[in-house]
Amino acid sequence: PFQFLSILKMVESSMDGVTEVISPSVAEFTSNETTIPSNWIAPPQSQPDTNTPLPIQVKTTQISAQTVLSIPPMIPRTNGWDEEHFHPTLKSQTRQGLILTFSASGKQCVAISISPQPRYVLGKTYAVHLGALNNSKTVLRRHLPNGVNVIETEVLTPQIVSQVSATTTKDAFKKYWIMLRKGVLSVGLGSIPGKSILGTLDDSLYDQLRSGMDAAIYIGLGNSALERSSKYNRGGNSLSDVKFANVILYDFPTTQMGKNAIQFHHELYEDEQKALYDEFKTECEKAKKRAAKFGIEYVEPNIERFLQRRRNDLELLKLAQEGAEMEEDKQDDAAVHSEKQQMEQQMLSALKVEHSKRKYQEEEEMQAELEPLVVLEVKAMEAFDKIGGRSGKYRVD
Repeated sequence: PFQFLSILKMVESSMDGVTEVISPSVAEFTSNETTIPSNWIAPPQSQPDTNTPLPIQVKTTQISAQTVLSIPPMIPRTNGWDEEHFHPTLKSQTRQGLILTFSASGKQCVAISISPQPRYVLGKTYAVHLGALNNSKTVLRRHLPNGVNVIETEVLTPQIVSQVSATTTKDAFKKYWIMLRKGVLSVGLGSIPGKSILGTLDDSLYDQLRSGMDAAIYIGLGNSALERSSKYNRGGNSLSDVKFANVILYDFPTTQMGKNAIQFHHELYEDEQKALYDEFKTECEKAKKRAAKFGIEYVEPNIERFLQRRRNDLELLKLAQEGAEMEEDKQDDAAVHSEKQQMEQQMLSALKVEHSKRKYQEEEEMQAELEPLVVLEVKAMEAFDKIGGRSGKYRVD
């Protein structure tokens, strides 16, 4: 009955030019051999002087460009996953690793699983949740066979998922990529694998122990919204639906040249996000200790309030930094003014000293010029005295 509803929905939506399907299991996927986009790869080391990378062919499986998957919230069984979230052809062909690129939108929690079979296999399936916990964080995990313990990575990524509303179109879709290679699972923003990484789960030890037949190759597409238990809508078109478009699964290159050519930029999505999440975990630990101390039930702090408080703190810090910078500028201006005055005073003192030196030098030079005249005058007076000039016998002009 569910497949019948899905096919019926496909017929109804195809009249608009876009086929909308509510289950990956009944969507149409095609397999081809495609050249990896050139911006994914680096020029070969054997040709360092060229900026043109060699073309690398890989097998791909993709959904039609006119098809949009509109997946309602999942029923909370088998971690929410069902066979309807998988398609038998949406899988890696080589078991050497895979790269998934897609566009998605939703109110919260875009879910992707990677499994050794076209269903969720406990202990062997990886799950990626974008926008988990009310669109506040991204989670990468693998449940252990006991169904309780998990190996996971959580990163605080507020509003990482955008929602299509009645007034918006494909502009609300965001591009994402997922890469699984030798037990290392990574997810990021954009269309270039390895760039703008949101988080990475290193499960390489388990990958070395698992058999080749247990390799995670099948892709599941789902919706693990928090309200899945109360707003599950088989007919689709719910505001809680997650929409997928442009889903393309690439096999990881099998040749050594192809493996080495894939660029791993490893650019973190905002180091501040990890710092925020670490702060939130610290806040949770404090709340647990308080609950244990006073014998009350532990309640996890509200992450939205925490984020808002941190945003306010950051805003106040920004204002304080701006005020400190303004005060520093004022002090710098005062220091410059004071330094200018000091320099002027020093220049004035130097000019006075120079003026005194010049005046003394000029007086010495004048004294040196007058000294011969004084000597001559003394000699003349002596000669004049000899002839009685100053005794009055002769008048000398």
